[in-house]
Amino acid sequence: MLHISIVNKSSTTRELGLIQIGTHLSFTLTSELMRQLGFVAKGKDCTAVIYSQLDFSKICTFLIHHIGQVQRQIRGNHLNY
Repeated sequence: MLHISIVNKSSTTRELGLIQIGTHLSFTLTSELMRQLGFVAKGKDCTAVIYSQLDFSKICTFLIHHIGQVQRQIRGNHLNY
């Protein structure tokens, strides 16, 4: 599991909901995966889980790393998909 430190640079920073992040990336993310990657939600807006828009680049980097780890694990187990 990766751990990062998220610093709230300003209480007025723009925000992205979990669904918006998934829409940008064209797949669905869960708050559990985001937690496993080390991202802490800023809060909730109704049912939307909110993250800082400033973290979008970091989120992408960590997802790429996570996907690579899963790929290596599957390759190591000799599973073919």
